[in-house]
Amino acid sequence: MSDKQPTANSRIAKNTAMLYVRMLFLTAISIYTVRVTLQVLGAMDYGIYNVIANVIASMNFLVATMSSATQRFLSFHLGKGDIPAYNRAFSLLVWGFIALSVIIVVVGEIVGPYFVCDVLVIPAEKLHAARIVYQFTILTFISSVMMVPYHAEIVANEKMSVYAYFSIADGLMRLGVVVLLFFVLADKLILYGALLALQGWIMWGIYFTYCKVKFPFCKIMFVKDKAMAKELGSYTGWNLFGTISGMLTVQGQSVLLNIFFGPLINTAKAIGDKVYTTVVNFSVNFFMAVSPQIVKAYASGDNARMLHLGVKGSKISFFLLAVISFPLLCEMPEVLCMWLGKSEVTEPMIAFSRLLLVYSLIVSLEPPITQMIRATGHINRYQLQVGIWTLSYIPVAALVLWLGGGPTATLVTLIALYLWVMVIRVRIAHRIVELPYRMYVNEVVLPLVKVSVTLGVLYHLYPLLPLPGGFVGFCIGFAAALSVAVAATWVLGLNEADRKFVKDIVGRRLLRR
Repeated sequence: MSDKQPTANSRIAKNTAMLYVRMLFLTAISIYTVRVTLQVLGAMDYGIYNVIANVIASMNFLVATMSSATQRFLSFHLGKGDIPAYNRAFSLLVWGFIALSVIIVVVGEIVGPYFVCDVLVIPAEKLHAARIVYQFTILTFISSVMMVPYHAEIVANEKMSVYAYFSIADGLMRLGVVVLLFFVLADKLILYGALLALQGWIMWGIYFTYCKVKFPFCKIMFVKDKAMAKELGSYTGWNLFGTISGMLTVQGQSVLLNIFFGPLINTAKAIGDKVYTTVVNFSVNFFMAVSPQIVKAYASGDNARMLHLGVKGSKISFFLLAVISFPLLCEMPEVLCMWLGKSEVTEPMIAFSRLLLVYSLIVSLEPPITQMIRATGHINRYQLQVGIWTLSYIPVAALVLWLGGGPTATLVTLIALYLWVMVIRVRIAHRIVELPYRMYVNEVVLPLVKVSVTLGVLYHLYPLLPLPGGFVGFCIGFAAALSVAVAATWVLGLNEADRKFVKDIVGRRLLRR
């Protein structure tokens, strides 16, 4: 284990670096793309497209279920070095995604039109465009469904540089779609939906071609392996319940906001979601590099390394996110004004963006813990307990709104619930993978509490700083907040072993340069 571990840690560092390069490119592209999209479509059409996309994405729970199974089983069989079993699992999963696509089309065509026309609040003059966009959104969603097994294959084989290049290409193509809208006179909302559908299928073709050439041992074939199919079915079935609860938590909130407040609030929420998605990549990139090794460590019988990766993954994911979130929380109004233009920014956008950053910090703790449990394949107790608690969000949020709560009350409710669910996750991990409570409290909980309390106090003191106005004041304030977050994390969040690991990684990179 001692010989393999430095190589594995180096691979994590290398893959994380590649994913951060990807993230920086995509962040720049996404920031510009959202601003241009909002300008070219207008606030009304932008809100309509996002709420329709959320209706289709409500079926994402099926994709998330299959995606989780794909990642787990491919990484597990690679960890055991069983290529024939890897090939059988891949084939079964591809056929499963084909069946899933058929289900999505059928359900989408039955339920979707009624939901768009009779449930969502859409102006009458926009209903025709909304119906057409809905059909294109289904095509876009199917392309993302069929891309999952090939994306999982690249990640399981830890080809993060390839994944980074493909993601950058995807971002550039999406930007090209928006720029093209400036030069057409047709209905921009309809054309936007059509071009995104075309772009999604082009990306599927790129993923498919690469995997077919690079991994020739992974061929799609008819498989008669009842034992593996049963194992996949059991895992997927239990995971389905958990992902349904997650789907209702995320997508149901957008629907509630639309019903109570209309599409303009969906626009504010969509901007907050973009901030959330962009920032959360700081921790997601690290987890994506660690995730395959958690499963491979379990498959090879190295439980100590699995626990080490899971605990360190939770802590580092949180701190990576906290470092960038703190200056954004302090300067959110100015960030949004520079991004979208001062005339486009509203108070709900600022409030949603700030609360979603707080929510993202809590969410960042979950994936490594969940991945350890999923590595074992014994997820029934985990999904049942977590799913029941998460499902309580929609009725509670609806009650809060019915009693007169504002739009942001839904996010406050979500944050409180997710904190409690995180406690449940750790308790279940203690039972299933024997995660020591003391280890998690000492390594994760205490450091993040110290850093969070410190940054929370400084956040409330930040408005008292005598900063100059304008862009210069923004730059000084952002740099000061970022420096404080880095210092607090380094001093209060990391222990001596963590600091040594960071220094070693950075030192090796500099020596190679």
